[in-house]
Amino acid sequence: MEAQEKKLIRDQWSEEILQIAEQIVLQEGAHTVTVRKIMEKMGKSNRVFYNRFHNCDEVLHCVYESIVLRMRSRFAVETDTPEALSRSAMELAIGVLTDTYDIKQQFSHYMFEHDSMSERNRQWWMQSIRTVLERAQARGYLNEKLELDAICHAVWCFCRGFNADVVGGRYEKEDAIALLKTEFGYLLAGMLKLA
Repeated sequence: MEAQEKKLIRDQWSEEILQIAEQIVLQEGAHTVTVRKIMEKMGKSNRVFYNRFHNCDEVLHCVYESIVLRMRSRFAVETDTPEALSRSAMELAIGVLTDTYDIKQQFSHYMFEHDSMSERNRQWWMQSIRTVLERAQARGYLNEKLELDAICHAVWCFCRGFNADVVGGRYEKEDAIALLKTEFGYLLAGMLKLA
């Protein structure tokens, strides 16, 4: 007979485990998260953990997914005018860069190894970027010679590459934001018909 996979419990203790793991990640780094540390903070036995999760990697994945969803919730780009679109896109890029800095400091390589390579993440961002650019194109804000698929890909690649480079390159956050404003500003200026 084949062994049946154990059904895991999802309840308030599951949520508490995730909250404590996120606190540890943000305060001490993902590499310091252990079952023992989580359960000591909860005052519970390891059995409580293993009845809810298979291992720490599963917990870190859940914590990371939650953080990514919070980052995605920032995606709200105004498209009333080319200038509003440019300003709003810049604010979004700065917000995501700031989040990346704050999270990356504690998640080390986990962030770029797991999510930036994820096809699902890439598709979500590409579709979100495309939706904004389609609105801008319909309103006549984009330079006519631009091919939509190519510009969506260029924006995605610029933002992912820029974030990976400055966060991994040990730039101070304020310096990286100033650099982003200049470089992403050039990209936006090339795409949009600004006054």
